[in-house]
Amino acid sequence: MDLSRADRTLRNLKPRPKSYAVALGNGVSCRVAPSGLRTLELRARLHGVTQRLQLGFYPATTIAEAAAKAAEFRAKLKQGLNPKVEIRRAASADIPRNVAEAAARFIDGHLSIKTRERWAKEATRIIKSDIMPVIGCYPLAQIQRSDLTSFIEAKARALRAKGGKGTMANRVVAVVSKMFGWCAQQGWLSAELARNLPKPAVETAKDRVLSATPELNEAGALWNMLARRVRSDTGPIPLVHARVLQLLAITGCRCSEITNLTIAAVNLNSGVVTIANGKTQASNRSLPLTPAMRAIFEAALSEPREQRQQLLFPSPRAGKVIPSNEISRSARDLVKELEHAPWTPHDLRRTAISIMAEAGVDGDIRRRITGHQAPDIHGRVYDRAQRLDDMRAALLVIEVAYATAATAKADNVSTLKDRISK
Repeated sequence: MDLSRADRTLRNLKPRPKSYAVALGNGVSCRVAPSGLRTLELRARLHGVTQRLQLGFYPATTIAEAAAKAAEFRAKLKQGLNPKVEIRRAASADIPRNVAEAAARFIDGHLSIKTRERWAKEATRIIKSDIMPVIGCYPLAQIQRSDLTSFIEAKARALRAKGGKGTMANRVVAVVSKMFGWCAQQGWLSAELARNLPKPAVETAKDRVLSATPELNEAGALWNMLARRVRSDTGPIPLVHARVLQLLAITGCRCSEITNLTIAAVNLNSGVVTIANGKTQASNRSLPLTPAMRAIFEAALSEPREQRQQLLFPSPRAGKVIPSNEISRSARDLVKELEHAPWTPHDLRRTAISIMAEAGVDGDIRRRITGHQAPDIHGRVYDRAQRLDDMRAALLVIEVAYATAATAKADNVSTLKDRISK
């Protein structure tokens, strides 16, 4: 195509009552509308069908630019690709420009809709405090795996420099993997970008359980301490914290499951407490009340409270949900007071499960009590039996174990299993 001649032709084109087209060479033509708008087009065939591909509007698009674009389109047509599809895809694509925009979309489109509230809150905190200040400004199209691994390793080094083990960096890995995996599902990134990111910290499974042996009767000493705190107005920890720790000890619940209990969750008539808004979907469950559980709930329900206060165990300071770290602080105060080896509220959960296992309680019943997911599809999808009587018997095993340990004498050398079986 003679570009100079084509340019002269374009300058001399005049509008007519009806639109018309003028060939410029090499399949390029100009369509003139009655309004005078001149549209440069490429006419070509793809899979036996004539395609009319827009190259631009003259004179904003020069004939040289149109010829170059036409060459690009012909190359794609030879590969069997339709340039119209790519043009429409680019026009309709709503791809975030950078990591910060992708993170905002991830929070609004996934965390706030498809995840549990507790995980969504923690993941959002990690994104805003740890991820965004470092890589939030990176263009999403340019982010590389090495950017993620170096950022995570730097986070781990900073944690170790403060004397920690760097395990929080592993939590960052989990959020990064989930966020960029979600971006890959949207088609914005490669699925391999954040797959199997290395965890920089080595984590070991905890095995701390409270002893109930006569030589080191930690379970009995703790139960007696909590009972004295509940009966009196003085003690090393707040009364509401003592009640929460009592329930953690005899139910094996997670701390947040007890602190988030509402008045409506406890039905003294049917003898059931409903656990909701827990860590996972499997943690939504109903637990039958044992005598000790009923006594704790009755005492909490009998106390005066504000009319709008629906929490069963509100924080003594703000009247809201007790933060888990405050229960942990009270546990440390008890450890100091009792001169125990360090233990945490979650160790009470491990202790309860261990007591049931040592007494021979069926694994399915232990799973139902503690809110763990069933290992097979029958338990996860089809089995909807409550088995409240079996669960009540298992919870009584824990309750009897603590009561027995609390009254154990120094010369009693029977094992925990022996005491439970009596």
